[in-house]
Amino acid sequence: MGKEISAWAENVEDSLNGLIMINKELLEILACPVCKGNITEITDKLLCNNCYRAYPVVENIPVMLSEESEILTKEEAEKLLK
Repeated sequence: MGKEISAWAENVEDSLNGLIMINKELLEILACPVCKGNITEITDKLLCNNCYRAYPVVENIPVMLSEESEILTKEEAEKLLK
């Protein structure tokens, strides 16, 4: 039974790779450090809904530094949000 649980845990971990798990309360208070816009969680980044900066998340910790962000076009941001 121990091996079955271990295999199950590995499958869950593999399924979660690439997905971020930001606490919803934290996400509600986070704002873009550049424009103070609202933040939306996308696959592996946090996206500013105003200036379209995408902030990386490293080991489930948001890196909210403007120099670490990627500036997306409006079209790129909208595509990610779909």
